[in-house]
Amino acid sequence: MVFALDGSSWMSCKAEPQCLAERLAQEIFRFHVGTDSSFDPERSGAEWWAQVRDTGHEEEGIQFHWDTDEAAVERHGINVHPHLSTVTYLTDCGAPTLILDCRNTRTPCETSQVYGEISGGALSWPERWKHIAFDGQLLHGTVPGGQGGQGGRRITFLVNIWLNHRPSNCRRLSKALRRRVAADLASPVSVLSTTRPATWRSDGDGVRAASKRTFRFGRQRLLHEVSCKLPSAKAASTLQLCWSKGEAVIGSVLEDDLRQEKQDADNKIECLKEKARNLETELRDLQRKTEAQELAKLTAAAKAAQADEQLQQMETQVQELQREARVHVKLAEEQQVMISQQQLELAKLQQQLEEKQAAAKDPGDEERTRLLREGLAMAVEELDLRQANFCLEKQRLTGALEESRRLSMGYLGVTSASFDSAKVAGLEQQLASERQRSVQQAVSLQRLERQVMQQQMAKDQAEVWGSNHAIAWPGKIAWPGQFLRTGRDED
Repeated sequence: MVFALDGSSWMSCKAEPQCLAERLAQEIFRFHVGTDSSFDPERSGAEWWAQVRDTGHEEEGIQFHWDTDEAAVERHGINVHPHLSTVTYLTDCGAPTLILDCRNTRTPCETSQVYGEISGGALSWPERWKHIAFDGQLLHGTVPGGQGGQGGRRITFLVNIWLNHRPSNCRRLSKALRRRVAADLASPVSVLSTTRPATWRSDGDGVRAASKRTFRFGRQRLLHEVSCKLPSAKAASTLQLCWSKGEAVIGSVLEDDLRQEKQDADNKIECLKEKARNLETELRDLQRKTEAQELAKLTAAAKAAQADEQLQQMETQVQELQREARVHVKLAEEQQVMISQQQLELAKLQQQLEEKQAAAKDPGDEERTRLLREGLAMAVEELDLRQANFCLEKQRLTGALEESRRLSMGYLGVTSASFDSAKVAGLEQQLASERQRSVQQAVSLQRLERQVMQQQMAKDQAEVWGSNHAIAWPGKIAWPGQFLRTGRDED
């Protein structure tokens, strides 16, 4: 039932109850009004609701207040109070109810007129089915966290008795909720006994067991403060409290306290603003880092594209070098074939030379030997020229290979997600292979040049000796670069 309710409900004194809660509210109204018929039944009845509070919860306490028609206060600025306020305890747990002999003013703006000393009050501890009633104009609330209250769930059924006035916006419980909270209407509702509370005086026997408590309250702000002495332990179910002069006071919250609370609130606001500024700074830093990362990604992508383009150019250069190397290899092979042919011819000439060496030597051998040496020197110079040209070509090819290798090593330092290191390694391997082949070709060409030079010298010597001993020489024989005279001309 308690959790199904939202706010207070109205039960007219003339209406027929439809659930146990309505019947209980109507019986409480009839018990306190009795046979009095001086009120208007059309505008009289019971305003009822229920409350639940758990011991130790932050909302355990019920703030001190005066029961009023809230709509009349908000719309017209007038305090209209019920004839009686009642509390019926449904459990034995929770904080006690404190009722103070302090009546409210006609309007909320005149509350300061009630400031001053309070002479008496009442303190009621929860007991199941216990019922208390007091003037609806009295200030009341609960005292959490002490005064002998028993821990647990505090459940109360509250009824305000209104005569000749129905609170605004207070309506009867809907039919759907009445069906949900329906119960046996035949259950007896009766008062078993009534007792008067025991008296407790702050200056009497209970002075040693008293503790001073302070409570702040207000409709929108905590502008009022109640300070009073209360018994530290439960001495009876209900106590009538009597205070000496100055031991129970109601007044306004001190200006210093208000100023301190405002300062605390301002400090909290400044802290929140500082946190907000820090968060904004962190957000801007994060945005700058994100922009820097995006720029770095774009730069890396541009470098990667540039590296890819340079790699393509390098591949083109390597392919050109490979073609040039294949041309040089082909030329070397052709030179090798020519050398082989010259070796065959040289072998034949050497054989003829060996056959003719057995003959007698001609008196002009020394002169012919000198001339032969000069011809051989000219042939050596020609071979040296060819070797120099070959060395220049080899240096050009080696320089191109070195330049390609340098570019490759330079490109290896480019950071890019698309950079293919395996591809660069393959290109370097190809460059190293081409360089090795070029070196091998240079060595082979040098070796072939020496062989050609030796074969040419042997061939020329054989031709000279063969012509001198085999046939009669003509007047002049043409040699490379000069004319040689025969022994007959010398005679």
